[in-house]
Amino acid sequence: MIEPSIQTGVARLCFPRGAPGAVITNGGTESTLLGMLLAKKDAAGAPVQVVCARSARPGVSQAAEQLELPPPVVLDSIAQLADALAEIKTATVVVASAGTADTGSIDPLRDIGRLCRRRGSWLHVDAAGGGAALFSDRLRPLLDGLDLADSVTVELPELGASTGLLAVRDVGSLTGVRMMGHPEVAAVFRACRSDIGPAAERRCDMASAVADAVLARSSLRLWDRPTLATVVFRPAGATDEMVADLAGDGREVTTVDGERWLRITITDRPLPDYLALLEVDHVRLMGTTPND
Repeated sequence: MIEPSIQTGVARLCFPRGAPGAVITNGGTESTLLGMLLAKKDAAGAPVQVVCARSARPGVSQAAEQLELPPPVVLDSIAQLADALAEIKTATVVVASAGTADTGSIDPLRDIGRLCRRRGSWLHVDAAGGGAALFSDRLRPLLDGLDLADSVTVELPELGASTGLLAVRDVGSLTGVRMMGHPEVAAVFRACRSDIGPAAERRCDMASAVADAVLARSSLRLWDRPTLATVVFRPAGATDEMVADLAGDGREVTTVDGERWLRITITDRPLPDYLALLEVDHVRLMGTTPND
């Protein structure tokens, strides 16, 4: 049996039925730009309005500008999508997320997909943060409804930050897109494919362990249980300014519901490293040092 190419393999995981396709890109930002370009092409010259939530990839606005599209309609919550689409009279491309930029959450893809089908909107799902779940039998159900998208951004940590893929439900939509060969990417994919799913599971399990550690500390607040491999928390009683001062060393600041929170994205570091970050947060907030 001939092993499927990376493009064929990823396309079929995103879209189990029909005739899907995929191309290799220079990362998630370029994949999302290309997905939006295909939506513009599908509109056949009609005006196109981009709609996304505030939690979407920051590059969506830049992509719209590059494609000479109007500034996106940015929703405070993807739950507002139905009302927003009802007010827009032109063609629309909806950008949803499987691994949001703020908390790593997954938008309700099946509900969004059904809404877009009824409205006739092109649906692009940015799964740069969650695409590796496609390779895990345990995690794949988290992406339920992904097959209702028209295009999907996928990034796989094993391939490096400068490599992404764009998968499409209908390979015909890629007509005219240059499909360059990437033998080095294909070689890496063949070598690591069997570990992509298990590695994604390990990251999710570690995020769950870090979340448990947050819950065990009365000095910390957990935003919510992690969906994938992102833990969002903040010190109890801290001001937004204090939270911002705690950024660095693997912690980023994100804004959720008008508050600043700390975000840890689990990668390949050992669990004690992430648990140590929680201790440092508490010590720095209290204005003490470990030796006090």
